[in-house]
Amino acid sequence: MIWVMGYFDGFHLGHQLLLKEARRAAKERGRGWGVLSFTAHPREVLLDKPMGLLFSRRERKILSRYLGVPVMEEIPFDRSVAEMSPSDFLHVVERKLAPSGIVVGENFRFGRGRVGDIGFLRDFSASRGWFFKALKCLELDGELVSSTRIRGFVESGAVYEANRLLGYPFMMLGRVVRGDGRGRGLGFPTANISLPHAKLIPGRGVYAAVAWVGGEWRGAALNIGYNPTFQGVRSLRVEAHLIGFHEDIYGSDIVIFPLKMIRDERRFSSSCELIKQMERDVEEARRISIEVPQGFIEHMGSVLVDEMPVVMKAKKIP
Repeated sequence: MIWVMGYFDGFHLGHQLLLKEARRAAKERGRGWGVLSFTAHPREVLLDKPMGLLFSRRERKILSRYLGVPVMEEIPFDRSVAEMSPSDFLHVVERKLAPSGIVVGENFRFGRGRVGDIGFLRDFSASRGWFFKALKCLELDGELVSSTRIRGFVESGAVYEANRLLGYPFMMLGRVVRGDGRGRGLGFPTANISLPHAKLIPGRGVYAAVAWVGGEWRGAALNIGYNPTFQGVRSLRVEAHLIGFHEDIYGSDIVIFPLKMIRDERRFSSSCELIKQMERDVEEARRISIEVPQGFIEHMGSVLVDEMPVVMKAKKIP
């Protein structure tokens, strides 16, 4: 097997070049290939504090399937692994996965103190007769494509820019929970979404989105914030108005793909003023959602049909 090594919090365009190279090298040599990742982000373990991750483990599994990764293995990453020397770590990889090749980005570092680099990996691979390739980090418009940069875009609400570096829309997989029912009272019922604790949430505002729910695609107006027009809301809310969808989905999983921020969060002087703005938001969300490439809708839909409990065929967004 030829293994692509890294944490891959993002599977962005640069990571996708690594997957492409592993696929090419494996085909050329008549081998299989896969991704070797970790159960925890190394930075969380080394700094001993949580960080907002672009994607949960479940989301990364879905994305790996979407990107055609045939095998994804994870090594439990803890302090004992972090303190391994580079050679000890590679011996663990060798025993566990029997590599015939390694593909990494040129900035890949590993082992105690991050002293293991591509030079060490190249020499170790040569001693074992493995194929080895280190690819130059991808730049787009003169700037590096990185998970750190993508996180910054997501946190600021610039999901359109984040999506451009990812090569697909940012994903949020959560569970629909009961809210306070204000949206329904205003004529715009919303699905209130509970997300994993470590999940990075886009900045406060209203977004155009598409959603996979109940085995089908829907356009959505996604609101992230504290509902400042109303008193008593103290926790951040993530809630989506699913356009043309009226089924009871409490307790169900839902996947939201934010496409573009429509506007910042703001306080309205009255419910009437808020309703008028929501009408405009929904129409803008509808317009943007139908522009999502059909290739993404069909391919991601086929993955989600297998990964989510409801079995229905993906179809065009109404």
